[in-house]
Parts: sequence; structure tokens; C-alpha cells
Amino acid sequence: MNVLAQLKSIEGIASDVRQTRATIISSDGAWGNSHLYECFFRLSGTPVALRVTDPIFIEDGETVRVVGIHNGNGVFDAVAYYNRTSGASGNYGQGTVEKFFALGMAVVGGIMVFLIVPFTNLFFRVDIHFGDPLSLMIAFTGLLLLIWGGIRFLQRRSEIRTIKILLNDE
Repeated sequence: MNVLAQLKSIEGIASDVRQTRATIISSDGAWGNSHLYECFFRLSGTPVALRVTDPIFIEDGETVRVVGIHNGNGVFDAVAYYNRTSGASGNYGQGTVEKFFALGMAVVGGIMVFLIVPFTNLFFRVDIHFGDPLSLMIAFTGLLLLIWGGIRFLQRRSEIRTIKILLNDE
């Protein structure tokens, strides 16, 4: 069962609110460091671990709706919240970044398949035809990127849309 099918929302009164801020260091260094805000609280008695990319505005006694999944330890792992009392909200913005990265990969794949192979001889004065091993390798790689990027883009878009629907109780 995929994570998207497991997403659900719960709502209640926040209590025992504790917040932290963690720094995530990227392993490749190119993306830099990012910050993750964490908030641990109970929502009408249910333990919640909320992790988002922006500061969290939840205090004891406020009515909050969260979207996420129940983990095996009895904690609700939330990736988005809406504070009905104050109107503040936030989500784990990584889904949006992943969505645009996947779209970029699909575009690069499309360029490889539909532009590089047919026009290589114009730019580099190399006579490459669709039957050549180099053109087949470029076209195959581009096709894989196009398919992978397209599927990941649609998955991320669907996940973001589902979170918005669950968060807004539509």
C-alpha cells in the first residue's frame, strides 16, 4: 500500500506542545543546509510528531488539523497542519521541490529524445542517425528520464493535492 493511500487527517485540541528546530545537512553539499521545524504535541490525546519546513504556530488549547500517517508506534506522523484558531498553516515543502525536480527531469528527457538526437549533426557536425548506437543510447536515456520524471511529477502533484484536500476538510 502506498503512502498516499494511507494519508489521513485528524483534528482536535492541542496540548503538551513542544517545539524544536533541526538543521539538516545535505550529504552532497550542493544544496546547502536546510532547517526542519518539529513540533511534538497531543491532539485530543493522540500523540503527534509534526515536521515541516517553516516555523510552526501551535499553542496549547488551539484547534488544529494535521495530515499524515499513523506509524507503528502509535504516533501520528504529520507533514502538514492548519491551526483553525489562528489561521496559521504549514507543510513539508519537500513535496513541491521534488515535484519540480521530477518535472525538470522529464523536460531534460524530452529534450534528449526530441531535440538532441535529431539535431546533433547540425550543432556538432557529427553525422548521427537514429540507427547509430550513440543516438540510440541518448534516445533511450532520454526516454527513461521522460517516463520517470513524468511519473514522479504526477505522484508528487497527487500527494500535494491530497494533503490540501485533507487539510481543508473538502
